[in-house]
Amino acid sequence: MSVFIFSVSMLYAVGVLMLRYGWQKTPTFSPQYAQLRKSDGAETFISVIIPVRNEENNIANLLHDLLAQDFSTHFFEVIVIDDYSEDKTLQVVNQFKTEYPAFPLSVLKVMSHQLSSNKKIAITQAVNAAKGLLIVCTDGDCRVGRHWLSTIDNFNQKFEPQFIIAPVALDFPNNSFEKMQVVEFASLVGSGAATLFWGKPTMCNGANIAYPKKVFVEVGGFEGNMEVMTGDDEFLLQKIYRKYPKKIFFLKSTEAIVRTSALPSLQGLYQQRKRWASKWKLHKSMAVKLIALAVFMYHLLNLMALFLLFWTKEYQIVILLHFLLKLCVEFVFLIQIHNFLNRGKYWFYILALQFVYSPYAVVMGIVANIGSYQWKGRVSSK
Repeated sequence: MSVFIFSVSMLYAVGVLMLRYGWQKTPTFSPQYAQLRKSDGAETFISVIIPVRNEENNIANLLHDLLAQDFSTHFFEVIVIDDYSEDKTLQVVNQFKTEYPAFPLSVLKVMSHQLSSNKKIAITQAVNAAKGLLIVCTDGDCRVGRHWLSTIDNFNQKFEPQFIIAPVALDFPNNSFEKMQVVEFASLVGSGAATLFWGKPTMCNGANIAYPKKVFVEVGGFEGNMEVMTGDDEFLLQKIYRKYPKKIFFLKSTEAIVRTSALPSLQGLYQQRKRWASKWKLHKSMAVKLIALAVFMYHLLNLMALFLLFWTKEYQIVILLHFLLKLCVEFVFLIQIHNFLNRGKYWFYILALQFVYSPYAVVMGIVANIGSYQWKGRVSSK
């Protein structure tokens, strides 16, 4: 048993250090704002797509962020597509449009039956209506910096990618529960960039991605998983990766960071993570499935090791070394990402998360395959 625990612990440490190396070797992008355009910008006109449902308290903040961009409105448009909101989201957006008539904002409503609608349907309709050659997606509860679009445009011109994965950070949290979410969320950002470096992209966040409109059409958009309520980001990533494996890039720039809020309640976190975790079994990529299975088995082993630690003295030393090694390699990986996201002051919660993450990961790995989940008043099919 000691040899087994030691072997697994070393394999995990090597895996995390490979992630750290992948993050380090992903080049930081420094936009050259003095050279934003090759010509008049027509070749990279951008359509910013924002699918919304019940975002009356958030959408105005995002629209004001887009209004404040240092990017000429001659070179982009904003499409807000409402997915049957049950609050005043549409009124807020239309009021903004009235107050700023010169701002290139279009407001659409999803043309689908409410019960059969989902985010993928909304995005597909917006892409079809988009004038831009480059589609940039974010969510209605996000905030963006002044240089967000300039940075994406500059990056797009330099590398001509077929899919851009960009960073998302949680806003500054209010309590320990939200601070632990900051740590976990940062690990997803770093893992997404690092696995892409190693040639096996596993994850991205639909709150900050971009791709050419022609590529979306070329791969058939969300065909094949349109009925699934989740996966508007990662399923599309995998489809484009299969066609253009060398043209997927992570935009590692602080100017490109999109911010969103941590979830204030345990129930909200449970439903969101269950929705996210349910994607893994639907992936066509065997590498993605194997990574998910390996992560689940590792955290299951941690629970077994914790049980042995308290119930027998035979393996105490090797188990304590196992957990110490886990903490050390995760810290050296995560602290880099926290510093990049300007969340370095929450380093202590890397330690705090050690006590709850394995039970959380095992529970989510199980419940993701059982029953349905809720998203903004809708219930997924089982």
